[in-house]
Amino acid sequence: MQNLSKIIILDIWLLVFGSFFWGCVGELEPVISDHEPVLNVFGFVSLDNKIPSFVVVHKTLVLEGSEWEIIGSDTIWYGDGPDDYWIYIRRESKYLVKDATVIISDGETDYIFTHIEDPSMEDSSWLSYGLINDEAVYMDTSGFFTPSPSTAYTLNISTPDGMTLTGELTTSPVPQIHTELVPDTLYNKIPYTITWIPIPDHYVIIRNHTHFYICGANQRDVLELGDSSWTSSVPRCEDDRWDYDEPDTLEIQIMAMDENYYEYFIKHAYEDEFVNFLLGGGSSGLAYGVEGGFGVFGSIATDRIQRILVP
Repeated sequence: MQNLSKIIILDIWLLVFGSFFWGCVGELEPVISDHEPVLNVFGFVSLDNKIPSFVVVHKTLVLEGSEWEIIGSDTIWYGDGPDDYWIYIRRESKYLVKDATVIISDGETDYIFTHIEDPSMEDSSWLSYGLINDEAVYMDTSGFFTPSPSTAYTLNISTPDGMTLTGELTTSPVPQIHTELVPDTLYNKIPYTITWIPIPDHYVIIRNHTHFYICGANQRDVLELGDSSWTSSVPRCEDDRWDYDEPDTLEIQIMAMDENYYEYFIKHAYEDEFVNFLLGGGSSGLAYGVEGGFGVFGSIATDRIQRILVP
């Protein structure tokens, strides 16, 4: 009898609480934001002959409403019957900005970056590197923009609906590896040293990778200011059953970056900055080298060599 009373009391409590809860839900008002959308960009000036410069243009959104916009639909038939079809709704993210005017200038010449209509169809190295998977990419299609080291550049972006963003950067010197000091053949289980001409005011990253998997061959380090040498670490691979046991080509890259790029992608990056392109997505809500919105206007400069690596 006592248990029955407890059950009745619990049912009554749930009924009262549920009525109160659903009553509150029924009276909730939609969340309305007074946030004005601003541009969120990644402007990238490349002094790397394998990676072109580009600008990705997104915008922030207000809280209410969908982040997607329906742009059309397709009928997909899978049989001969009148009902043997389904409707594929084509939608697009409202974050994308495809109608911006994007200009990078060196103070003497303005270079207009053009929206790439269908980046998946472009036959260019930046796609094969997996740097960009985005439909709001702008590039210099004239072929005249060839950035120089230790040079100041400005970025100006405007949209038809009045959003604007500006940016400034100074490119780093191009690293120069002491190629003559690196043997033609390296050994994965013996430390090897890479040296380069010092760049005192710029951080550098060394990235080594092979075509096939060799245990411990892929190494990466962010070095301190003024560093001009790096020595590989010796991996422990006794229990690695997937190790490739044939010599392979090792690509060694020394990448210098300007202050904006370092602050956004390295110092204030996610724990894993390799999210999307080159060094990843960076942190949200930050602005380095840009004014009037979010994102980064940064640059890199790279030197690379190839050697044979023996497992």
